[in-house]
Amino acid sequence: MSILGGVKDRVKRVKGAEWAILLIVLGLAGSLLLTPGAELLGGGSGSPKAADSAAAGTLEDRLGRVLSSMEGAGRVEVVIYYSQPAVHTGSWLDSPGQAQAEGEPIGVVVVAEGAGNLQVRLELARAVQTLLRLDADAVEIFKMESP
Repeated sequence: MSILGGVKDRVKRVKGAEWAILLIVLGLAGSLLLTPGAELLGGGSGSPKAADSAAAGTLEDRLGRVLSSMEGAGRVEVVIYYSQPAVHTGSWLDSPGQAQAEGEPIGVVVVAEGAGNLQVRLELARAVQTLLRLDADAVEIFKMESP
């Protein structure tokens, strides 16, 4: 009881201005936690544009999960081809093999178990075109080899 009584006494001594400051601080902390893409707290919203190879793999994985959840698609594998970034330093060190941030997605190959069905193939292609904003000629869908 003495601990509870001590806490009650401390709460009673807090003045109105201190409560207001405490509420503001708690509100700001809560808004940081709930803000999408809060980079300070390790959050982050997924972007369709990949900035590096790890993000590209993540985009391919996410796209594969979405496509495989479509009716009739079955197991799906996705490979995304990116344009070269437009930024070049003009240095002799610039080479095609040099690790650089990737550009925009310009082509996609999807291999799916259900791609033998024309309707599934068309729906997979349409989904990829919509999600990555690609033209129909930039998306190829193939039937996955049976195990």
